[in-house]
Amino acid sequence: MNRLFTYGTLMVPEVIETVIGRPAGESLSATLKEYVCYQVRGKAFPAIVPDSGQQTLGRLYQAIDQDALERLDFYEGSLYLRCQVKVQMPDGTKLDAWTYVFTPEACVQLTDQPWQLDYFVERQLTQFLHGCAQPQT
Repeated sequence: MNRLFTYGTLMVPEVIETVIGRPAGESLSATLKEYVCYQVRGKAFPAIVPDSGQQTLGRLYQAIDQDALERLDFYEGSLYLRCQVKVQMPDGTKLDAWTYVFTPEACVQLTDQPWQLDYFVERQLTQFLHGCAQPQT
């Protein structure tokens, strides 16, 4: 099993369940240091990029299997790279986890605005879920 640090749409249980085709299990608060999260221009989702002295708050899923990672790789597409990082838990423990980082080539699509989870849930979630639902086979 793998750990997955999420900082955007995948923090929402309905989104990650839609992407991987089943519940992802419990998630815990975690922090990724040395990365910053920005809104992607014209999209409902964010991206993270390395940035010294910054940090990104998110959720850590602790039981993501290989099949789920492959589905997540497909969902994230060519704009993101799956990278191994160390996240910090509220008690100070540091854990290895996978996360998705914007590719250097895609960074021109970032705004300088932080992504807002509350705004996404209140105003964009329903339409976003409709757009990312995968047909059942």
